[in-house]
Amino acid sequence: MSLTPEQIAKRDALVDAYARVGSIEGAARQVGIPGRTAKRWMAPTGTLMPRARQARDAWLAGQSDAHGRQSRALVDAADTAITVLLDQAKGAKSAMARVQAAVAILDRAGHKPVERIDQLVRVEDVERELEGTDLRGLVKAVLGDISATPAAQPEHAAGS
Repeated sequence: MSLTPEQIAKRDALVDAYARVGSIEGAARQVGIPGRTAKRWMAPTGTLMPRARQARDAWLAGQSDAHGRQSRALVDAADTAITVLLDQAKGAKSAMARVQAAVAILDRAGHKPVERIDQLVRVEDVERELEGTDLRGLVKAVLGDISATPAAQPEHAAGS
């Protein structure tokens, strides 16, 4: 049986569609031919199915190569973006721009902000907590600890 040029074109289109779709029914819909005709043309005993499978394998290999190229391009772009953010964080004139850049860097690095707990502190609560405490003694002890540190000594402060 000899095929018309139109049938040959439809078969070639069916093979191309099968390469992209991976199913006979889906390829038939894309080409606009009945599913029964496509199944008959792609019968396992015919020559069309091996050609279609070969086209599918080639298409999948091309997709894999494209995915690899895209992944490498994204990694390169991410490195550039992080460099831009670091430069922005270091050189921004406004504090807000530096903070935004720093937050973006931390976000991309997977850091999660600490959840803030808002707690109302009332004077009565502090008084109750400090009840019976020798405040003068506590202040003297804290000031003594601070003045005993090397950074608080006059010679250390003068050297800085």
